[in-house]
Amino acid sequence: MNSRLHWSIKLLVFFVILSGCRTEAPPLADLDTLNIRLKKDPNKLNPVFNPSASSREVFQYIFVPLADYHPESLELYPILIEKIPEAQILSEAPYTGDLAFDISIKEDAVWSDGTAITAADYAFTVKAVKLPTTNARAWRSLFKYIKNVIPDANNPKKLRVIMDKDHMLAKEIALTLYILPKHIYDKTSALDNMPNDISFASDYKADANVVQFSEAFNSTSTLRDTLIGAGPYTLESWTTNQSIVLQKQENYWGKNHADNPFLQAGANSMVFKIIPDENTAVTAFKGGELDVLPIGNAGLFDDLQKDENYKNKAAFLTPSLIRYYYIALNNIDEKLEDKRVRRAVAHLFDMETIISTIEYGYGDRTIGHFNPAKTYYNKDLKPIPFDISKAKQLLTEAGWEDSNGNGIVDKRINGKQVEMDLEILITGSQLSENISLLTQEAAKKAGVNLSITRKKMALINSENIGPKKYNLIALVISQDAAPDDPYTRWHSDNINAGRNYYSYSNPAADKLMEDIRVEKNEAKRNALYMQLQEVMYEDQPVIWLYCPRQKIIVDADLEAKQTSKRPGYLANTFTQKVSAVK
Repeated sequence: MNSRLHWSIKLLVFFVILSGCRTEAPPLADLDTLNIRLKKDPNKLNPVFNPSASSREVFQYIFVPLADYHPESLELYPILIEKIPEAQILSEAPYTGDLAFDISIKEDAVWSDGTAITAADYAFTVKAVKLPTTNARAWRSLFKYIKNVIPDANNPKKLRVIMDKDHMLAKEIALTLYILPKHIYDKTSALDNMPNDISFASDYKADANVVQFSEAFNSTSTLRDTLIGAGPYTLESWTTNQSIVLQKQENYWGKNHADNPFLQAGANSMVFKIIPDENTAVTAFKGGELDVLPIGNAGLFDDLQKDENYKNKAAFLTPSLIRYYYIALNNIDEKLEDKRVRRAVAHLFDMETIISTIEYGYGDRTIGHFNPAKTYYNKDLKPIPFDISKAKQLLTEAGWEDSNGNGIVDKRINGKQVEMDLEILITGSQLSENISLLTQEAAKKAGVNLSITRKKMALINSENIGPKKYNLIALVISQDAAPDDPYTRWHSDNINAGRNYYSYSNPAADKLMEDIRVEKNEAKRNALYMQLQEVMYEDQPVIWLYCPRQKIIVDADLEAKQTSKRPGYLANTFTQKVSAVK
């Protein structure tokens, strides 16, 4: 045998044996339809109009921002743009000291109708949100820090965004916004006469063209029907309270960027089935009607894992999400204005029992509004323990005693005898129901009468949170991977017109929040975060309960990954294992 041929054969055999010894990921096949449970109808899917958690679960596949936090690294990652730009500090008037970001939109990035995405779309979106005549209120408080948008005169794909120097999240605001196609939402070019330096957008409130534009922009069509984005899917159909169907785009521009998780499209179609009841949803999963089942009830989740018929037919994902449950306290209520009383009430929540029994261990205690996964979370502060005796002691120190022997502590306030009757408002979820009932029993032993009222969230917002007429409310806050800006929710400036629903006010806390906003040095900002947690821990403006772990059941035939980003997974990246193809 020719020696060269002999060695070639040997080499071939060696590589065959070597490849057979490798442990490789299972090959993947095309996935036709992915059926996903959605807890409730989102009502609207346009991301600039105060998106709810349920709407975000759907619109993230229709619309994509310029950049977002990568599902694995949680670092800022380019999507519609070429790269993450660095801030440039400007030295000339009128923007001396402000920050400039030079942005390049990907050359091949187009809207779902094939039109190129340009700087004009960015400028239009900023103007539309800043206009007080549109209903894009959720973003307006952040967009005020965008001072100017300057398209490149020679390249429609390039622009400069000038951000106010006084905001710590300048880069995040400039890059993580969702932009809308100007040619779709402003067909008459009504906003063209508005300059891109639109800090004075209110000057255009009376402009007839702007008013006409705003009426169309605020319409149901914009919220539900005219959904032109740059994501991998488009809206196929929407049957209210039943289902939402998304269809994979043909000839999608994002195919050129297959390594970008936000631009991938695994399933040909995604069907979001709206199933509010969790028992019904579990039955649907068992019957093969659902492939992805996000579930809140830890008991049902745990039962399915132990079910011999299904435990091997599903994957169970439990990502720790950046969100927390808490009990809002009305800090200006006559019974709760004393921080000793607020701390006493906090001692009545048996969180260890709640997490171990109600949540089956799928939860992590927290001492404040920063997620325990953040580097600046203050681990030196310990969660408030369940302690009825301590609650009694604090109530006594605050002047609350049972003067008439009826078992409820009372106190004379403004000339009248007031009993410690507190009401907790809940939406009726099983979780809030269980927590409230458990706490009600403990409160009784401390001399506190805690009544439970079930109301729809819309009514709680309008009748209680808005006018500040409540004692306690069971709520949840979902957060992002970006550095926290506590100003909008906790600063006293936002008590009347902002999101400080608790009327919390402390000059020391206000000052720290203001300093955090302008501190660009990460180490110094982290030190301010730590101090703020100490101040608010002492004040007990609300009762921080715990950070839940998301519970997601996925068909075992799917290749699926979890993430700490809401809602715990990216359905567009799911694919089918070849071994599952029949």
